[in-house]
Formats: sequence, C-alpha cells, structure tokens
Amino acid sequence: KKARYHATISKQRVNMNDSEPLLLGMPESEVFELLLALVVPLAVAASSGIFSAHNVLWFMSLLQSKMCPDRRVFRIMWTISHILMGISSFLVWRQVRDPLATPMILYCIQLFFNSLFCPLFFGAKRLDLSLIDITILDVALGICIFNFFQFSIAAGVLLLPYYAWCVFNTALNADFYRLQEGQKKDPVFFTTNYSPHHMYEATLAKQEPNGKGDFYSKVPDAPKVLSTPPPLANTQEKPEKNTGPLRYRFSETPEALYVQ
Repeated sequence: KKARYHATISKQRVNMNDSEPLLLGMPESEVFELLLALVVPLAVAASSGIFSAHNVLWFMSLLQSKMCPDRRVFRIMWTISHILMGISSFLVWRQVRDPLATPMILYCIQLFFNSLFCPLFFGAKRLDLSLIDITILDVALGICIFNFFQFSIAAGVLLLPYYAWCVFNTALNADFYRLQEGQKKDPVFFTTNYSPHHMYEATLAKQEPNGKGDFYSKVPDAPKVLSTPPPLANTQEKPEKNTGPLRYRFSETPEALYVQ
C-alpha cells in the first residue's frame, strides 16, 4: 500500500510539472480565465472613459457639488473598482463553472447598468436618467455581493470598495441633479452660492480655435508697427517733375497747332 501511495504522489508531481503552473500556482487554463475576467470589466471602463473624456468641458460648466472630488480620484477609483470586480468574478467562477449560475447572472446585470452610467451622464447629458441607472446599479450590486459571499468570502469582500464607490457616486449624481434643476428655478441663489469648476474658464480659453493654447487668460497682441513711417507735418511737398516733352504756345495760335 505504501508503494502504491508513493507511486500515486510521484505521478501527480509529474503531471503538475507537465502542466507548467503559472501565476500563483494556477494552471494555464485558469490564468487565461483570470485574464478574461479582468479584460471584460476593464473594457467597460475604457468605453465609459471615452464618453467622459469627450465631455469634460461640459461637466466643468455645470454648477459643481461641494463634495465633488478631483478628476484624478475618479480615474483611480473606477480603475481599481473594475480590477477588483474582475478578480472577484474569477473567484466565483472557479466555484460554479457555469455562465448561467445565479451569481454570474447577477454579475452581468450589475455590469450592464455600470456600462450605461457614463453614456447617460456624459453622452446624453441626462442627469436624471443616470441617477435612475446608478440607483438600480446599487441594488443589483448589493444582491450580487450577498450572493458572492455564499460561494467565496474573498470575492464578496473585494466588491465592497466598489459598492461604497457606487453609493458615493449615487449621492454625487443626485446633488448635481439638484443643483442644475435648482439653477433653472432660482438662478440668483444657486449661481451666488455655487459656481462652475474653477478651471472651466482656463480650459475654455485653451480650447478656443483662435487661442494660442495658453493655460491662463490670453494676453492681447501688441499693435502692429507700420512698415513705412507716416509723413512729418513740417515736410513740404516737392513739386512733381514734368518728364514729358516741352510744349510751347504762341499767341493767337489755335489750340490744335501746338508746337512740341
């Protein structure tokens, strides 16, 4: 029995060496699945970034919320959230191995509403529809996290920062919607207490076609210098020289009989 046991262990070691385990001791097939799980949410993030990048000036023209963070925070947090989302989905996929399993369906549902947020907010410029979308995303993501915990505690924990970030963006979207609607009803109050982004004017001047690309306000050009100086007031005009032939006129001679 001991000989058979050692023979079995040796065969398993040979098989492990033949499979060439890669990242974290995983076989090559699981490494490919992990990469695919990361590519899908990152592709959604990249497509959403296209809408936000092409409408930054419009977003800066809006009355800004007091709790709006720096633009770099949005890039960092959304990127981290999508990476954690991919790892979490991979951990659950290793347990279920079924694309029609309940946790995978819930994961796809929340990812779908995630992909609609930036097109609605930045593309369509509909803050009301984006608020509805991200609210549904919060509910779907909460159910997805609860279901993930049933299969992998690590998978559920990895989604918690993403969930907190989505809840914060829901409150931020609601505040932006409140400010824009309030500006229509009471423009004096809202424009007095709130203002567009502090870099809006500089960015607008930078994107003007006639501008020189300066970050700050454009300095007016110097007046053009005339190539020829104007004539002085004291100069006397010289009589023009007659370069034509001399013409003499005799008295009582008709006009047509001039002698040259």
